[in-house]
Amino acid sequence: MTFFGEERGLLGSRYYVRHPVVPLDRTVADVNLEQLGRTDASDGPQNSAASLTGFDYSSLGTTFQLAGQRLGIRVSKNDRFSDRYFRASDNFAFAERGIPAHTVCVAYQYPDYHGLGDHWEKVDYANMARVDRMIALGLLTLANDPELPRWNASNARAATYARAAKK
Repeated sequence: MTFFGEERGLLGSRYYVRHPVVPLDRTVADVNLEQLGRTDASDGPQNSAASLTGFDYSSLGTTFQLAGQRLGIRVSKNDRFSDRYFRASDNFAFAERGIPAHTVCVAYQYPDYHGLGDHWEKVDYANMARVDRMIALGLLTLANDPELPRWNASNARAATYARAAKK
């Protein structure tokens, strides 16, 4: 599904969690996709690589990491941006409700992020296709796994979301 108003306080995703099409107690995860096309990240090139916000907050980081290993995509925690951007995207509205939720991205920031020079010509379509295949495999793995994704109880930053999941 597509949400609107992320930059205006997660308007669309917060509306959805208050009015879900699928009951939230039957929603096992939210995987948000953002900034998959650019590889010229401010912290260095991100070819055949991806990250998740709050990478180690739940078991989903490992799910996508294993999918990446099978397809030659390095999926890892971006030490500078992973935790910082966890609360800044539509995944957060789901996390607040206790649903394991992350945003998958390639470049958290790049030189002309949200600027005038941020044009489609700078999208690395071949890389985006490789990353999209990794995401698809991760989602298939998630859908077929009899074990539900869970928050990482040993990560203090995930404690709020783990408590919300228990409610």
